[in-house]
Amino acid sequence: MDNLSQDKLKELESKCIQEEDPWCNAMCPIHIDVRQLCKLVAQGNFTEGRKIYEKKVVFPNIISRICEEKCKSQCKRKELGNSINVRQLELACMNYGKEVKARVLLKPKKKEKVIIFGTSLSGLSCAIELRNKGYFVDLYESEEILGKNIYENYKNALEEITIKTDLQKVEDSGTKIYINSYFEKEKLNEYKEKYDALVFDGNIYKEYLSYNMITLQHENDKVFYSPMNVSAVECISLGKRLSTSIDRYFQHSSMTQGREKEGVFQTKLYTNLEDIDIEYETIPRNKKFYTEDEALKEGQRCIDCNCLECVKGCEFLKHYNSYPKKMAREVYNNLSIALGNRTSNKMINSCCLCGQCKAICPGGLDLGEVCEYARKQMVKTNKMPPSAFEFAIEDMEFSNSEEFFTVIEKDNLNYVFFPGCQLCASEPDLVKVIYNDLNDKLKNEVGLILGCCGVIGKWSGEEERFYEEIKLIKNTLEKINNPILITACPTCYKIFSSHLESVKVKMIYDYIDDKQLKFIGNNNDISIDDPCTVRYDDKLQSQVREIAKKLGFNLKELDYGREITTCCGYGGLTCFSNKELKENIVLSRIKENKLNYLTYCINCRDSFLSQNKEAKHILQLIYNFDGKNKKPNISERRYNRVQLKLDLTQEKDKTNNYKIDLIMSDDLKETLEDRMILYKDIEDTIENAQETNEKFINKSNNHNLAYYRIKNVTFWVEYTIKGGKYLVYNAYSHRMKIEVN
Repeated sequence: MDNLSQDKLKELESKCIQEEDPWCNAMCPIHIDVRQLCKLVAQGNFTEGRKIYEKKVVFPNIISRICEEKCKSQCKRKELGNSINVRQLELACMNYGKEVKARVLLKPKKKEKVIIFGTSLSGLSCAIELRNKGYFVDLYESEEILGKNIYENYKNALEEITIKTDLQKVEDSGTKIYINSYFEKEKLNEYKEKYDALVFDGNIYKEYLSYNMITLQHENDKVFYSPMNVSAVECISLGKRLSTSIDRYFQHSSMTQGREKEGVFQTKLYTNLEDIDIEYETIPRNKKFYTEDEALKEGQRCIDCNCLECVKGCEFLKHYNSYPKKMAREVYNNLSIALGNRTSNKMINSCCLCGQCKAICPGGLDLGEVCEYARKQMVKTNKMPPSAFEFAIEDMEFSNSEEFFTVIEKDNLNYVFFPGCQLCASEPDLVKVIYNDLNDKLKNEVGLILGCCGVIGKWSGEEERFYEEIKLIKNTLEKINNPILITACPTCYKIFSSHLESVKVKMIYDYIDDKQLKFIGNNNDISIDDPCTVRYDDKLQSQVREIAKKLGFNLKELDYGREITTCCGYGGLTCFSNKELKENIVLSRIKENKLNYLTYCINCRDSFLSQNKEAKHILQLIYNFDGKNKKPNISERRYNRVQLKLDLTQEKDKTNNYKIDLIMSDDLKETLEDRMILYKDIEDTIENAQETNEKFINKSNNHNLAYYRIKNVTFWVEYTIKGGKYLVYNAYSHRMKIEVN
């Protein structure tokens, strides 16, 4: 994604169908909010339901009794029982909801005059709608009483008082009614001179007029025609459409723009029915109308049609109680702010960028793509909060610095093993086992590169840094004649496959021999977890499953696996930008199944272990390697990587600077992990204080309080020295500089 212009935003928004109308609304010619009405009825709130209904229906008493219920034909509940009885719910709202007097607004008086010939529901509703817009309306009724055709057509379905109550609205609207009056063809020019628009009600006026299907206008003239229609609710819709056209005609605005969803239309809303129970329609005991309890029961059958498929699987979307279309707008608005607070920064930086939303979304909208673009723009315009990903970037720089980055060559080098920085940090001894095994299998032709693929630069929006790290790897490989690169990390595999054009990249599993797979699973059940970075790599997913089966495990798929798998919270650096969300992501994932988990991403394994979920990396099982099998803290990760380098290079003259002996409580260790403070930072701060004597002394307990600025951060450490060892009581950091005069 190379831009987020308004046009691009609209293109993205068009993919998200969450805001599409449910089928009941789309099939209703006047678009009553049936979903909300059902919700209110289910809560027993008939008065609010009545307000919603009367807002859309000019003749609510009539329509609630005779509506043809076009909505029922496409109601999703029909597939699991039968359709919601919407008309009965509407009638319940009219029966049990209190009548709320609408606020009397001063209608803007307009000079234009309209005459309507005919008083079916179309003509009458048109008259009220036009009066509500402030136009003068004359209404010709050919019979001796207003709406006589309605009394006659519905005499078996409606009581006279019901019709009379609703038709009183026409008189109350200020419409001037002419009884026993009808259109006289020879006076057409006279009508046209006297009135600014003429409306012919096709249910009464029998002579057919040609008309535009959208505007109902006759030959671009001031004449408008409502075609004959036997559907009561369609007639109400036609009246609304006529009033809209006439209003636009008077305003000299477009007669057709934005009218695609007038009347019945097709919606794109997708609703998953998998977990919905079958329930059948509530039948009124009195055969006529619902009691309040019956209406509540029927209202509760509504499944509240939504898409939200991506939200069901994504803790990020749940955390922000939103969905991609809405959040894409927030991102766009956030980037558009020139001055002021960018309130969506944390949200943008919290996305895992894993692509699950795209994989699940029926329209393929990728919110991660939007957030990743936004991060790059924030970096380019110096709007990225300095602390957002600083620790992660420093860790990447550490992995590709002299402290860890290593190249081990061989005389007949045809392969190079790139384990990935995370496996080296979590299970360094396993890296040694794999490296030795590869050399045994491949005639000692396998070299080694210890480093980071640079994905942290990509995820953090630091695009230049990302390509610097890729260039480092590319140049390193070129120096050793671009051997086949074997990696144990799915993220490295994805990055190198797409960015190292001259190098053949393979996963470690291509070099696993069936003979080395011991039947250790004893047909026990285990749940398989797929890393998000290889969600579209069916070959790798299947390859790992086949290996697990040969190891003797009975695999159980998680709810979200393969293409729609979830992220563990390391992807997109969520674990650095939003620790609360990261924890929710992991907790949600481990709740999917009570079985132990098997994964092939070390970050996924460590995430599960951090919440006491028994989990193994499949390489541990292949090599029958127990290992540390715990999530190391940030200081241990640094130590493990440096020690791995020293062990493999056998540089005896060098020491591990991250082997630090501090005495502190377990609670403080957890606090330091949360604050992302390395033991090395603490040691450096204390040693600087001891050398320079730049420290405070708390006389009440004789504790030292030292400060020291390392790069962009000032560290504070409370400590004492006992027997030559540092006892640490507290440590924290901030970005302010300390200046002493």
